[in-house]
Amino acid sequence: MTSLFDQFTCRHAARVGAIAAIVIVGLAAVPAVVAHHSWSTNYDASKTVAVTGVISRLVFRNPHSSITLSVRNDEGKTEQWTIEWGSPQGLRERGMEQNTLKAGDALRVRGDPHRNPKTRSIHMESLTRLSDGLRISSQGRIEP
Repeated sequence: MTSLFDQFTCRHAARVGAIAAIVIVGLAAVPAVVAHHSWSTNYDASKTVAVTGVISRLVFRNPHSSITLSVRNDEGKTEQWTIEWGSPQGLRERGMEQNTLKAGDALRVRGDPHRNPKTRSIHMESLTRLSDGLRISSQGRIEP
């Protein structure tokens, strides 16, 4: 027979162990949750903007690939716009390769503007290469 003290200690230890396991699992999930965010956190999907410019840099890496586009504004000055889109693996699976676009290519890009109007950044919906009309969707799908 177990004493009342032993029964209380066993139940208490089981509860503490269960709570500790929940806390550990929760803390382990924090980096994954923080690392991945929704596009809507930064970009306004209720609006669409379009810019035309020349690629000055193409970054094909995780977590999101991006293009730096040199765009001439209404005053004739050049601004650098960041165009964000999917992961390299996701883009490759749909036909987009790292060498499909190159620095110097002129593009017309459409997408969702950044929520901060001072930030020149777009979550890409589609782009068109002006030299040959090549169209690429936000997922990297090359369209006819």
